[in-house]
Amino acid sequence: MQPRGREFGHRKKPEPFLVESGGRSFKQINGIWYEVLLAPVEATAGHVWDVLLSRVGGQAQLMEAGALKSIYGRRVRAVGKRQLKKKEIRRLLATLDNFGSF
Repeated sequence: MQPRGREFGHRKKPEPFLVESGGRSFKQINGIWYEVLLAPVEATAGHVWDVLLSRVGGQAQLMEAGALKSIYGRRVRAVGKRQLKKKEIRRLLATLDNFGSF
């Protein structure tokens, strides 16, 4: 009898929210890789715009600055993103395979 689905205790490790390589940040969204430009969040900021997180159900909304720290691991927000070209994706994935980061 073959097991159905995953066996207990063998869960897939969750992917990191951002992949960092060579001082640059990357994110895969719906199978498409993007380079993400990060900027520091001011200590006095309450709610800020984040390119990756501020669209929910097609509507724009501001993110709480404290929540961003728990997502990114530091006080930053995404201020821009650029889709990677095929050559850049191959280079990124080769780098991640070499370091076992993905």
